[in-house]
Amino acid sequence: VVPDDALDSTSTRMQRWLYALQTKLALTPAESGVLLAVGSLFLLGLFGKEVQERHLGFDPDTAYVETDSVFFALSRQAIVSDVARADTTEADTLDAPDGPSESPETARAASAPSVRMNLNTASARQLTQLPGIGPKLAARIITDREANGPFSSVAQLTRVKGIGKKKLAKFESRLFVDDG
Repeated sequence: VVPDDALDSTSTRMQRWLYALQTKLALTPAESGVLLAVGSLFLLGLFGKEVQERHLGFDPDTAYVETDSVFFALSRQAIVSDVARADTTEADTLDAPDGPSESPETARAASAPSVRMNLNTASARQLTQLPGIGPKLAARIITDREANGPFSSVAQLTRVKGIGKKKLAKFESRLFVDDG
């Protein structure tokens, strides 16, 4: 049991110490009140954290592992579905008279690994990996190949509507022709 006069002297000492600190730091009474409130909230937060860790068994290092793994899995699925949706909704881009404009599809294809493919066996999906070739233009290439037979050279791609010399120059090095 602590006597009342001991509490009064402790309280008085604390008040004197706070007044001396306020004077030394040249704080107004309002600034002192704000500083005291922020300090009190900080100590309250530390106390709350200590209670969580010691008494409630809350471990911040492992508490969110399951939630984080679910979040990352859903994020990966969203990214994959966005890429798949972009592959199926891209429109063809045609060369403008003053040159082609850079489209997101062209930028994606340019950043894709440079793998050579056989023009006479490539699927529509493979053809869309070429810069400037969207799903519609890939379908036109395959339709032409089926209607006119296999291409005898990569340069024959210019017979397909929408492919000129400029567009062909963008991806010609990534194609080859092999009859079988």
